[in-house]
Amino acid sequence: MKKNKSSSNVISTNRRASYSYEFVQKYEAGIVLTGSEIKSVRLGKIDIRQSYARPIGNEIFLVSAHIAQYEHSKKPV
Repeated sequence: MKKNKSSSNVISTNRRASYSYEFVQKYEAGIVLTGSEIKSVRLGKIDIRQSYARPIGNEIFLVSAHIAQYEHSKKPV
């Protein structure tokens, strides 16, 4: 019998935030990435230690997250 694979994979978490802050309410959301950003994230080249979410209008934006440039992507001219 095959196990059902979850369609959601957690790539990065900010574990230190739970030690520094009290969470009153939690939200789960996805983000939109380009192809080279996806490849970089899958390689673990993401840093969300200093990032936070900020509501702007009817959307919530991730602020101060860093995704390193993918090594094999085309460089801007």
